[in-house]
Amino acid sequence: MVDSGFGDTQLMLKHRFINGGERGISVAVQPFITVPTGAHGISDGVATGGVAVPMDMNLPNDWSLALTPTLQSEADADGHGSHALWSAVGALSRPLYSTVTGTAELYVERGYDPAGHQTRTSADIVLAWQPTAHWQFDIGTYFGLNADTPDAELLGGVSRRF
Repeated sequence: MVDSGFGDTQLMLKHRFINGGERGISVAVQPFITVPTGAHGISDGVATGGVAVPMDMNLPNDWSLALTPTLQSEADADGHGSHALWSAVGALSRPLYSTVTGTAELYVERGYDPAGHQTRTSADIVLAWQPTAHWQFDIGTYFGLNADTPDAELLGGVSRRF
């Protein structure tokens, strides 16, 4: 059976506290909460939260490298409580057009659900369109690399800079 519909809503803030400029490393802190607004069968059913620490560095020829470790809470499989989860994503990005960027990512996460620990890994491809300095629209897909990870997932997102 395949579930379909919209997923939960994630709200986050991001503050860059080290600006590496053109050749240095930039570091930010990004706290977030996830609100259970998704359809039955898709939503985790509980609010969760965490913090990510995005780091990025510009490389030659318009390439950029990013690493984002994250620590968060995740809903337990039985729906009664939450547990710790850590993840990390490494990404290589490059502008494809003046307002479109392509990104290839490798992702790993480890969850500590009392019902059983899981490690999920994926290879991801994302396109980001930034029509203005304050708006970004994302579309992409995740390809699972191990048995604990879904074979493929589609994603879409909207970001607004304040």
